[in-house]
Amino acid sequence: MSESVGALYTTLIPSLSDSADIQEALRLYHYGAASGTAPGEYDPTNTNPVLLPVESVAYYLNNLQGQITTLSGTLGVQTSAWTSKGVILTASAASTLFALSVGSDGTVLTADSSATGGISWTSLPVTLTNTATLSNKTLTAPRFADNGFIADANGNEMVIFDTVASAVNELTIGNAATGTNPFIAASGGGTNISINLIPKGTGQVQSNGIDILTQTNTVTGITNKSLVSPTVSGLYLSDSSIIFEGSSADVYETTLTVTNPTADNTITLPDVSGTVITSGNLGAVLLTPVPLSGTITATITDAGKMIEMSSGVYQIPTDASVNFPTGTQITVLQTTSSQITIQAVTAGTTTVNGTPGLKLRTQWSSATLVKRAANLWVAIGDLSA
Repeated sequence: MSESVGALYTTLIPSLSDSADIQEALRLYHYGAASGTAPGEYDPTNTNPVLLPVESVAYYLNNLQGQITTLSGTLGVQTSAWTSKGVILTASAASTLFALSVGSDGTVLTADSSATGGISWTSLPVTLTNTATLSNKTLTAPRFADNGFIADANGNEMVIFDTVASAVNELTIGNAATGTNPFIAASGGGTNISINLIPKGTGQVQSNGIDILTQTNTVTGITNKSLVSPTVSGLYLSDSSIIFEGSSADVYETTLTVTNPTADNTITLPDVSGTVITSGNLGAVLLTPVPLSGTITATITDAGKMIEMSSGVYQIPTDASVNFPTGTQITVLQTTSSQITIQAVTAGTTTVNGTPGLKLRTQWSSATLVKRAANLWVAIGDLSA
């Protein structure tokens, strides 16, 4: 159906029954005026937006087209600028577009004033798989996998970390200021924690290249060491002498020398107290310096001595009191005219035999007491009844 110019048609708006010229209405809507030749009126040849009423659709469409036309072509972004996958648009200068091609896999964008577009693709210095040399980096609580390690410049293990899942104790390594010592210490949640140094195979734990003596290893070449209250079991000395410094570190020492043995010899020290007899102290050990008097009971130190008495009684104790070794000899000398008597401390338990009796006969008489068996002695010498 065609519409003639100027024809009137009933509108379809409800409740309205007036008629309208549809084409004239459209002209008013688009151009803001009815047909005519005056400025602002409809003119099919008019392209000057100034002559179009501001309220018209034509005015706004012409105005928008004019703005688009005046845009600089250099500022427009065309799809052709993206020449390949991953291209990033940036600027090389003011009002100058620059297309940066995609970088290699794993690279990242970095600000780069020397690059054309001010940015460039750069490889990460540290990744999960690459090898990198780090300088002046601070690591806070780095973690190592079980049996992970720190390697040397050639990739060889230097320190291996053997981890325990429930660990509460660890090593603390500390440096030190001037005049103090760096340290390695046991630390952690436990108490009384030792440091366990474990050599491999038959290797030894060393300090400054010297083997450290432990409870189980064998160490040679230990010199100039002071042992305070040592407890030794099965001591074996390969040298021929032992040197005793004494309580004063001076130029005087006592040397115990052993002649090179040609057989396995055993020297037994008896379970008694006393002074060792040597060729230099024989007289001092065997003789009592001052004659004794009164009732004297033999002591273990009397063994092998001559007991000088001016008067009194010399008694032999029971084995339960003083257990002299069998074969022990004690000599008793009477130095005055007062007769010396020899007897047992406990008669019936200890027996002392002698003939004709158990008294020294006169001044300068002597008798030797010999232990023959347990609680059994005999007196041999210048005796009387």
